[in-house]
Amino acid sequence: MSKRDYYQILGVPKSSTESEIKKSYRKLAIKYHPDKNPGDADAEKNFKEISEAYQVLSDKDKRQKYDSYGHDGLSGQRASWGQDYDINDFFSTFGDVFGQQFKSQKEKRNVRKGKTLRVEIGVTPVDIVNGVSKKIAINRDVKCNSCSGNGSKDGKNTNTCHQCSGSGTIIRQTRTPIGFVRQSHTCVTCNGIGNIIKENCDKCFGLGILKNQREEIDINIPRGARQGMEFAVRNKGSVPAYGGACGDLLVNIFEKNEENYMFEGSNIICDLKISFADANQGKKDLEIKTPHGKTKIKIPENCYQGQALRLKGKGFPLYNSNEIGDMILYVNFDIPKGLIEKLKKLDILLYENCLKNDENNDSKGIYKTFREHFSR
Repeated sequence: MSKRDYYQILGVPKSSTESEIKKSYRKLAIKYHPDKNPGDADAEKNFKEISEAYQVLSDKDKRQKYDSYGHDGLSGQRASWGQDYDINDFFSTFGDVFGQQFKSQKEKRNVRKGKTLRVEIGVTPVDIVNGVSKKIAINRDVKCNSCSGNGSKDGKNTNTCHQCSGSGTIIRQTRTPIGFVRQSHTCVTCNGIGNIIKENCDKCFGLGILKNQREEIDINIPRGARQGMEFAVRNKGSVPAYGGACGDLLVNIFEKNEENYMFEGSNIICDLKISFADANQGKKDLEIKTPHGKTKIKIPENCYQGQALRLKGKGFPLYNSNEIGDMILYVNFDIPKGLIEKLKKLDILLYENCLKNDENNDSKGIYKTFREHFSR
C-alpha cells in the first residue's frame, strides 16, 4: 500500500514555510491526540501519520530529500511510529511545538511539592479601599539549615540510589494500541531524591526539614479584596521531607466591619445623624468620615427623615478594576434626650388645647403652643 503525501497529510502546500507547517501540525496533533480520542483507532492512525509527516517536513535535510525523491528518498532513515513508538521520544522531538508541558520525562523530574498552608486575614473598610500590608506569624516546615535539606550528617554523606540510578524516578513500559508507552513513577527506594543517606543528620534525623518553625511573613492584600476572596503566596507553605519544592500559603479574606456599615455590592450604606436645624435650613460643609478619609458634604434644605444622600466614588473599589462604588447616607434626626420628654408633654398640651371650646376664637393653635412650650 502506497504512503500518503506528507504535505497532504498536514494539509499544507509544498511551498509552505516552517512556521506554517508547524502551525498546521500542532492543530492536527491536538485534534487527533490519543488522550482526546480514547479507543478511536482512526484517530490513532491519523496521529501517527501527522507525526511522521512533521518529523520529515520539519527537518531541512529530510524535507529536501523528500521533495526531490519522495518517500524513496527517505529509505533507511524514515521515521517509525509503530512497534517502537515511545511517548517520551515523541515529546522530546516535538517539545518545541507544544511547549514545556510536553517535554520528555527524560528531561524533567517529577518535583515533589510541600504542604499548602491556609490563613485567614481580616480587612477593614479602609483596607479594602487602599489595600494593606500585614505581617503574620505562621508555623511551617522549613529546610534543615544543618544539612541544607540533604538529610545526611554532613550534607554530603550519600550514595546514588541503585534502583533509579540517581534519577529519582522509575520508568515502566506499557504496551498500547500505538506501541509501547513509557511512564515514570517516583522511586520508592529513595523517595524520589536519587540518593541513599548513609548517616542521618543529627538535627533533622534524615528528613531534611525542621517541623513547625515559627516565621513572620509579610502579606500584601490588594486593593478591593473582599470577603471570601483567596490569594496565594507562592513558596510560603511547607517544604516536603527528603527534598522538593515549597508549597504555597493560601490567604482567605474576611471583612471586619468596625464602623457598622451595611454593604450592598460595592456600595457602602450607613446612617447620617443631623440636627433639626441642619435638616430644616441645610448645611453646606458638614464633615463626615468615610473609608476614603474625611470629606465635606452638603445637606439640602428641608431634608426629611430617611432621605438618601449619595456620595459618588466613596464606596468600595472593585477588585482588579478602576470602578468604584458609592456611599449612600440615610438621614436620621439626632434628637437630644431631654427633648423626648418635652415632646411627650407637648403632645398632651396640644391634645388638650384642641379639645377646648374656644367660643371667642382665642385658640393659640398648634404652632403657637409649640413655640411657647420651647421658649420656657
